[in-house]
Amino acid sequence: MGYRILIADDEVKIIQLIQELGHWEALGIDIVAVCNDGEEAYQRILELKPDIVLTDIKMPVIDGIEMIKRTKEAGIHTHFIVISGFRHFEYARSAISLGVVDYLLKPLDEEQLNKTLSKTCQLIDARNRETDTQIRLEKYIEMDKAEAMEKFWEMLVDESDKDSSALNSPGECNRIFKTGFREGCFRCVYVATTIDSLLSGKESLFSEKVYESFETIFGDKFIYYACVRQKGIILVINYDKTQNDLVKQSISALYYNIKNLTEIYGNFILNIGVSLAKNALGELKTAMQEAFIAEWGRLVLLGDKVLEYDSIRHLPHFSLRDILTTQMELDLCSYVRYLQLEQIGQVFSEISRAAAVYENYYPGDMRYFIQYLFKLLFVMHVEGDEKALEDLQLAFDFYCKPAKNFQQIIKSFYMFLDDYLKGVLKKLQEKKGKPVEDAKKYIEEHYGENISQENIARMLQLSPTYFCKIFKAEMNIGFSEYIIQVRLEKAKELLLSTHYSIKEIAYKVGYTDDKYFSKLFKKQIGIKPTEFRKLYAD
Repeated sequence: MGYRILIADDEVKIIQLIQELGHWEALGIDIVAVCNDGEEAYQRILELKPDIVLTDIKMPVIDGIEMIKRTKEAGIHTHFIVISGFRHFEYARSAISLGVVDYLLKPLDEEQLNKTLSKTCQLIDARNRETDTQIRLEKYIEMDKAEAMEKFWEMLVDESDKDSSALNSPGECNRIFKTGFREGCFRCVYVATTIDSLLSGKESLFSEKVYESFETIFGDKFIYYACVRQKGIILVINYDKTQNDLVKQSISALYYNIKNLTEIYGNFILNIGVSLAKNALGELKTAMQEAFIAEWGRLVLLGDKVLEYDSIRHLPHFSLRDILTTQMELDLCSYVRYLQLEQIGQVFSEISRAAAVYENYYPGDMRYFIQYLFKLLFVMHVEGDEKALEDLQLAFDFYCKPAKNFQQIIKSFYMFLDDYLKGVLKKLQEKKGKPVEDAKKYIEEHYGENISQENIARMLQLSPTYFCKIFKAEMNIGFSEYIIQVRLEKAKELLLSTHYSIKEIAYKVGYTDDKYFSKLFKKQIGIKPTEFRKLYAD
């Protein structure tokens, strides 16, 4: 985003120095006004409401301290940076008491000035995020209970760093999401199965049976909330700290109740991930992640059971680069981008061999590794389609559920990726020739406009890299060179059949700079446009 700053100082040379020292463009700051006295600066602040005010303390009419006081009394939320040549603590103390961002002494230091400006921009961003979050949360209050609970679950499972202040206390959470939490302990539980009816993300007969188990086992003992998500069923349990053992017993009972449904659904895999007990609602997001990671403990603890985070949290860690080197990652991205299936298989063989060392390590690192690999390799083909990426993620999660160890899940990943890329390759082969013909037709009709490889690729629903590759393969000429070729052929026609000036012809074939056009024409054709016209027009 952009930031707006007002500079106030009664010395013109100081203002000029500030303008020279500030890294305005790099920081995204626009100077909206400069003022030479405090009264003028105050009036301009009322008018412009800048994000930042950089002001001297000693100024005519009213000084900087008085200007800051008046601005705050007017209810304008501006971030102040104070500068002064007076080394008196009283001035600094007055400024600090008014909540200024920083107090800088003259002569100004370039590095210190820009550090302070950068810090101020970060404070503005933080305040804006807080405001946006508060506005969003207040909207939840207007929703009915079902809608509000859906937002609660979205916030709980979101693994990004988005603000989750609504979960800081039971009172705030209850007000916003219409829950009924109390002070006490909290646990998150993740029920994961290979029952594919859950993939729809809707209520099913299976989930109804599970909900009945919740009511039977938890209903009269704890406060609980449950939700069916595409990847399984998630559960939050709120209870008194004296009930910790009872909660563990109840979750074990839940496992056996659900497992008894094999009589209806046949054999299926069931793993229940359970977080550590938390003493505050504000730790709920952490608890949810622990439940997810605990379920991944199936790769270490030979799953189909209740898997507690406590039983895996002390396992040794490994890093992404212990398995996937930077060079392997670059190679893999290139192979996936260009659909080189054999080479992809070779890299995955290396990955699998490296992963064998870490079979009994922390499952959270395994989960992070697979998530990283998924985003790295599928995003380039999905081309920003979040829904398609989400659907792929769900299909992949279900596909990998039967894996019993880290190597098996990597093998499953490779097989899933291989099947997906074969499908992409098949679609492209079916369309072979057509994208290039469509591109040529578009260029023929729009050669006088601004044409980019990215725009045409997007129009053809191809990645720019792949489009560039097939265009050159079929035309035996690069995309940019082909554009030049078409434009210059059109220019030759216009030179011979019209009386347009060189400047007009350049513009008509897509060049705004006639000098560049003439230079390009001579380089490609061998003579200048004027000479071409003289030589061939007759």
